[in-house]
Amino acid sequence: MVDTARRILYLYRWGDHLLYRSDDFGEHWQIVSMAMYYQVALAPQSNGALYAIHGDWRMRRSDDGGFTWRDLAQPLAIPDETALAVAPNGTLYAIANRQLFRSSDGGLSWTRWGD
Repeated sequence: MVDTARRILYLYRWGDHLLYRSDDFGEHWQIVSMAMYYQVALAPQSNGALYAIHGDWRMRRSDDGGFTWRDLAQPLAIPDETALAVAPNGTLYAIANRQLFRSSDGGLSWTRWGD
């Protein structure tokens, strides 16, 4: 993932479950998170917030470039699987158990969408 406004690169390696960050467009890398994520997404219009689906299907958010994470509200209490997308305006979309959900408050709450 590339945050061009802040000149930051992110790379998640599935094999070793490490999230790397480079503040100099790839010259040097540092590990910022050692957790299993199914998906990591960048929200460039939200001051560089990162969103992730953790290995236990919980959605999380980082506001400091991946160094710390906090749990978000979940679209469903116990999803079988989840996919996440961030729109250019910062709206989050999630598919959980084949249902589409939308969050316009950074993942603090979700509404079923598209009925």
